[in-house]
Amino acid sequence: MARFYSNENFERQAVEELRALGHDVLTSAEAGNANAPFRTTRCWHLRQAPIESC
Repeated sequence: MARFYSNENFERQAVEELRALGHDVLTSAEAGNANAPFRTTRCWHLRQAPIESC
């Protein structure tokens, strides 16, 4: 299992498919970072390591 962080540009269907395969996927909307500037989400993402971004 892998942990992923996806932004609003990543297809919701792909998020659901990754979850169905047992992966832990957090979307930017779920994290309260929807439509936030890249720098904001990147800094948040780095504090959550280890996590892969989509």
